Amino acid sequence: MKISSEEFERIAKETFDGIPEEFRKRLDNIDIVIADKPDPRFHKKSEQRLRGLLGLYRGVPLRRRGVFYSNVLSDRIILYKDNIESQCQTKDELKEEIKNVLMHEIGHYFGLSEFELRKIEKGIE
Repeated sequence: MKISSEEFERIAKETFDGIPEEFRKRLDNIDIVIADKPDPRFHKKSEQRLRGLLGLYRGVPLRRRGVFYSNVLSDRIILYKDNIESQCQTKDELKEEIKNVLMHEIGHYFGLSEFELRKIEKGIE
């Protein structure tokens, strides 16, 4: 399913605005960025694996920040539009996938590992 960049950005913003307040108020110094696809120059993954990369968190996770954390560039959550769209058949699926990817990357912001996030997403304790 393909949509315009403007509509994708609108859905991502609405999704972000819908995050529960107790989480959103703890998000500080973070930008949400939309890119068409991952740039292979910045990743050590094969072309095939890059097609499966839906989002990326870049920054210092909240639980690793110390007293000297200041005057730094914003953390970034990058949503890869083309890759997310390729996973979806309908606009409802697309909205759900954007939400899932955004929440996953916000989990990394809070310091959760890939393993911890996968357990949460699968409902495993």
